[in-house]
Amino acid sequence: MKRSTDSGLTKKTYVTRTGCKASLRAKLNAEDSLFEVLDHNTAHNHILTRKSWNHLHRSQRVITKEKAIAIDTMISSGMKATDSFRYMAEEAGGEQSELRYLTSLQ
Repeated sequence: MKRSTDSGLTKKTYVTRTGCKASLRAKLNAEDSLFEVLDHNTAHNHILTRKSWNHLHRSQRVITKEKAIAIDTMISSGMKATDSFRYMAEEAGGEQSELRYLTSLQ
């Protein structure tokens, strides 16, 4: 953390820069309105996420075909998303066990 002063006021700001050189440069092509990648560097000098958090990534969410059909049926019948989630959580053993439900989707 470093302190920065402006007009006599002290403000604490966290240092979050790591000197990472990962980047993506692109430009908009005027002819077809598509982006063109000019340069990219994918090398990071830091971890992107903690290994213990990998299961929380969107790419790791898996749902069975049967549960997807049940959710689609609930939505098409007019049920709100929060009500459908509450129903699925109760089905898995209550709202307190929603983690168990989310892991049972896999």
